Amino acid sequence: GERSHVEMGCFGIGVSRILQAAAECSSSGANGKLMWPMNIAPFLAAIVPLTGQDHVPQVYQLLSGVTVKGQSVFKDNIAVDDRDYLSAGFRLNDAQLLGFPITVVLGRAFASSSEVEVQLRIPGMKLEAMSIAGIEIKCDGHECRALVRLDALGEFLTAALEKASSSAVAPGQTDDPLVGV
Repeated sequence: GERSHVEMGCFGIGVSRILQAAAECSSSGANGKLMWPMNIAPFLAAIVPLTGQDHVPQVYQLLSGVTVKGQSVFKDNIAVDDRDYLSAGFRLNDAQLLGFPITVVLGRAFASSSEVEVQLRIPGMKLEAMSIAGIEIKCDGHECRALVRLDALGEFLTAALEKASSSAVAPGQTDDPLVGV
């Protein structure tokens, strides 16, 4: 019946260490911008409206309907940056810093021709400048961008994510990056 101090040690890998390792392995270099793997990203996509909020529900609905291999990709894992009090550059930089795998920007092109800019930042995704679903993609470093008509957004993202799942195999990785999404 004597009291004694209890010591505890834990040398396992917990959730915080897994997130830290994933963040470190998937950052895009010296600029420190994250590129979360899709299966652990806090949000899979972000909608950044720069010209008003009117079409956000329509874009949200289109993203929610995207499927790859018969499974819904985004479900409700879509963030909307509705902070109108911040500049466009600040909000776009935040989307990159937070590491959203896919960012859909409703900017000037959307206001004039109903085209959204889609930014793809998926670790291990091997996309060079190419065409997916008839839409030209431009890549620079770790990010690919494309201007996509709103009515072709779902088809484009489905094709891009199928391409990502077939080409995104990093050394030592055997799983599909969309598994668990």
